[in-house]
Amino acid sequence: MSDSAQKICQRFLKDQTSVSWLIVGGKGLGKSRLVKDVAEQLLGVQGIVAGFKILECGLTEEAKKKIQKDILEGKAVNTPNDEDKKNEITVEDVRAAINFLSLKTTLPCKILAISLAEQMNINAQNALLKTLEEPFDKTLIFLLSENPAKLLPTILSRCQKVYLHPMKQSELLKHIQTKYPQEKNAEWVSEIAEGLPGIADEICEFDGFVLYNRLSHFFVPIRNLDITNVLTFSQEAAKDNHQYHLSMFFILKFLRDQALVSPVLFAQKLTKIHSWVESLIRKTDSLYLDKAQVLSDIIFKISEQYK
Repeated sequence: MSDSAQKICQRFLKDQTSVSWLIVGGKGLGKSRLVKDVAEQLLGVQGIVAGFKILECGLTEEAKKKIQKDILEGKAVNTPNDEDKKNEITVEDVRAAINFLSLKTTLPCKILAISLAEQMNINAQNALLKTLEEPFDKTLIFLLSENPAKLLPTILSRCQKVYLHPMKQSELLKHIQTKYPQEKNAEWVSEIAEGLPGIADEICEFDGFVLYNRLSHFFVPIRNLDITNVLTFSQEAAKDNHQYHLSMFFILKFLRDQALVSPVLFAQKLTKIHSWVESLIRKTDSLYLDKAQVLSDIIFKISEQYK
C-alpha cells in the first residue's frame, strides 16, 4: 500500500470523519489503485461489493432501456457499443451515487470514487457540492482527476488533495519485483514505464512485453511497413482497452525518444505528430472513433515521415 493510501486510512480510522479527497495525476500514476487499496483496507475484500461504488461515464438511457428490454424478453445481452456510451457524467448519475452513500450500512464506511471527475457537467458538479459540504456519516468520496482545472472552485475547496508523481526507476523496479515476482522483464518494464506504476502494472498483466515487440517491428525499419500486418495488429489491439492503451503509450514514447536524437527540423516534425496523436487519443475517447482505424492511421502517419 502506498504512503498516500496509508495516510487516508489512518486519518479515517483515527477521526472517523467523512472527508472528501481529490486525487490528481496523469494516466498511469495509480489513482484507481490508490482508491482500491483504501477500499480493501477499510472495507475488506468482501465488503467492497456492498460498500464501494465507482462512478464514471456510463451508458446512455436508450442503451440501458434496450438492455432491460432484452433481459425481460429473455434475449442475450450483447456488449454495448461505443455509441451506447455517454461522454459526460450527468446530474442523474451523481444523484444515484449520492443515494448510494445515503443508505444505512453495517460496514465501517461507504466509499464513492468518481473516475475522471472533470467529466461531470456543471449540473452534476453542483449536485455533488451539497454532499461535499454536508457529507453522510462514515463516508469517503474520491474525485480522481487528470485535469482539476475543469472542476468548480467550490468543489476543489472542499476536498483534501493528493498529488501523484512519477516514481524513480529504482522505486518502480522494487514495486514490480514485489507485486510481480514472476516477471522476467522487470528491469525493462521499470525503464519503459517512465515512472508510471499504472503503466507498469498494465505491461505486466496484459502481455505488454509481447505487444511492445510486435509494435516495434513497424518502426524498425519503419520504411518497410507491411499494410496487412499493420491492419491486423490494429484490429487485435483495439479489441482490448488495455492493449490499445499500451499501444498508444508505446507510440508516444517512440515519438519522444526519436525527437530527442533527431536533427532539429525532423525533431520538430515528430513533436507535431506527438501532439496530433495526443489530440487524436482524446477525440477517440470523447467521440467514440474507431480505435483500430485510429491506431493504423497513426502508424502509417509516422511511417510517412521516414520516406
